[in-house]
Amino acid sequence: MLDIPKIYDDPIIFRRRDGGVFFPFRKIKESVLVQNSGYALLTEVPNRMDRVKVTGQKTNFYETDNKFLEEDWFKVDYVNGWVWFHEKWAGKTLNFEYSGTGVYLFPDSRVYHTGDGSFPTVKDKFEDVDRGLLEQKNRVDEQIRSVPQPSEVVDMRIDHNGKIFRVAKDRIDSEQKKIEEAYFDAYGKKHDSLKIRIDSLQLASDEKFDDINDELVKLDSQIKVIPGQINLKVGELRESVDGDLEKLQSEINMIPTQIKAEVSSLKQTVDGELEVMRSVLDMQADKLEMKVEVGNIVSSINLSKEGVRISGKTLWLDGNTKIDNAVIKSAHIDQIDASKIKTGTLNAIDIYGSNITGGIIRGSTIYIGQNKPEFIFSNAIDANPESAGVHVYIRPKEGAEVRTTETGTLDKYVGIRTLAVRFPTGRNAYIGTDGELRVMSQGLAGVGVYRDIRANVFRGVAIDLNSSAEARNMYVRPAPDGEVRITRRGTTDRYRPIVASEFKIRSSATSKENIKPVKENGLSIIRKLNVVNFNYLDETETKIGVIAEESPNITSNDNEFVNMSELVMYLVLSMQEMDKEIQKLKK
Repeated sequence: MLDIPKIYDDPIIFRRRDGGVFFPFRKIKESVLVQNSGYALLTEVPNRMDRVKVTGQKTNFYETDNKFLEEDWFKVDYVNGWVWFHEKWAGKTLNFEYSGTGVYLFPDSRVYHTGDGSFPTVKDKFEDVDRGLLEQKNRVDEQIRSVPQPSEVVDMRIDHNGKIFRVAKDRIDSEQKKIEEAYFDAYGKKHDSLKIRIDSLQLASDEKFDDINDELVKLDSQIKVIPGQINLKVGELRESVDGDLEKLQSEINMIPTQIKAEVSSLKQTVDGELEVMRSVLDMQADKLEMKVEVGNIVSSINLSKEGVRISGKTLWLDGNTKIDNAVIKSAHIDQIDASKIKTGTLNAIDIYGSNITGGIIRGSTIYIGQNKPEFIFSNAIDANPESAGVHVYIRPKEGAEVRTTETGTLDKYVGIRTLAVRFPTGRNAYIGTDGELRVMSQGLAGVGVYRDIRANVFRGVAIDLNSSAEARNMYVRPAPDGEVRITRRGTTDRYRPIVASEFKIRSSATSKENIKPVKENGLSIIRKLNVVNFNYLDETETKIGVIAEESPNITSNDNEFVNMSELVMYLVLSMQEMDKEIQKLKK
């Protein structure tokens, strides 16, 4: 009879993840054999919200709660991690994808044994098996000692240093003892195996309870060394008796082109409030970045060949500061000498002068020409952030143009770089040039490579192959199941003729498969064709041809077009059949 009180101190353990930031669910993809009873046991208990996906055996499976399962149905037990199937799938392996929440661990004392009443649990049976193995081992050892050893076994008793053991087993036991002594590290801690001890040098963990702060503290450290990369990581997880969590982690990651160091802190209260803090140092050969994040507040320093950028909620410079050239968008200055203003921000209604050089100029009107500024020197023109408008207008006189030229010139034109060019709604767009319209990767003449043009409809007189390209052929590439169709302008169903010197159809054996002789009678197919006169809709010219719907052997899949290639091949087949008949008559 099972002694129930004995197993109170040997409970069933459920290692469960909560799906939060600290213990997220594990994405699992695995292949499991369906047992003869019609169920598959997953490695972990799946999350009900994410559901279980089943694939394999070229079948689409669907989850159901129905007690009676069809062949392509399955039912999931989200408590124990079982998936039930139709009896058809017994003995078959299927693929499973789900979010693992954890697993049940049953002690051997809770698994009862049905084969022998003398051993109520599997634990009792295992202990009896261990005793039996030990007895048999001692009997074998005694038999070995009592029997003279053959010469080849005697040699096994001698180790590398020449020491002779009484029997080979004694030597093996001695070697095993040496290995087991290596299980102990320098601190006297014994590991389960030599491999585990070596692995502990790269991955170490410990757990203790902090009596002062009433917290459970889990410590871990990891060293990862692979060719081209070294990763060092140290972490600490604190869980208070109230349920608050705090995860502290320091990490250094090194590759040949980068060194990145990060220190982070994540705090989560029992109420679900989350606080995230982290600092990052990112070093590369051509740039250096330092960043500190606390909640939504980010402070950073970026150094690169383009310059130095410092950003943050507040910048405090408490020493003498010299700025040679700057754009100050907003500032409070106690005193300023107007005679020394060369750049900055000017708020005014009208600005007059020969030339204006400045960083940011805010105003209603800036006049150009007629004793007003001939040139405006500036790095940028922005929409005024203090006004309601969002657009920037450059307004020449009617019939005039907006031209971009080199600094101080009127005839040395330069390029314009922008994200997009938009023209007034409902009107045509014009790009004037006496040469060609070219689209380049760098947007400059002779710089970069040519780029594609994407549009809905192209209208023009001709399409030429690029004279500077090495290719000789020109390609028109529809979708894999599409066709190249020539229709009247503005239509998709009014087809037009194609005029060319030659039409070629690819017929190489390298592009074909399933090649076999034609068993059809060509003459019988040709006889069935009804040749008629007709004219196309909206046209008056009389033509001769066949009706596609009445000629199934030579039409397309949609019965709308005639396949001239197949028609010609049937004519060739007919001529071959007629030739055979003629040769017979000659004989």
